[in-house]
Amino acid sequence: MMSRHDEATSIHLALPQSELDRCFRREVKWPQAFRVGTDSRLLLLALHRLFEATGLSRAGRHHAATYLGCRYGAQECYGEFDQALSEGRSNPLAYAYALPSIPLACASLLFQMRGQTYTVVGPQAGVQIADMAATSPQTGHPIILAALSSPAHAVS
Repeated sequence: MMSRHDEATSIHLALPQSELDRCFRREVKWPQAFRVGTDSRLLLLALHRLFEATGLSRAGRHHAATYLGCRYGAQECYGEFDQALSEGRSNPLAYAYALPSIPLACASLLFQMRGQTYTVVGPQAGVQIADMAATSPQTGHPIILAALSSPAHAVS
């Protein structure tokens, strides 16, 4: 018999900012995450829903390998950083939050995930993470694939 987390589960989120914030507050309940970019909150909401849908235990999450593909880093954070510089002030955190690996770092903290993480950036990132996961030596543990589309605020 297969447990719920042995099966492939797909979650797709495409939410406007106001809806994302409302769902995030209600479901994820991690107020510190409002300091990071929309991409991070979107991934956290998607993972929360995935874990709820699959019943993946804390131990299962602990060892899961997670692959994140995105075309860019967090565009809103790059914009905040550039705007601060043009106004003659410094906002280094905005630039740091733009790094493509920040959403997975947030997921590791919130969900206590300690498995391997991979972030691939570029126009073919979704295909690349699928290829990487297919050849992963990760056996006996869950594999999570996530593809972020920053401008549209969508994750699959």
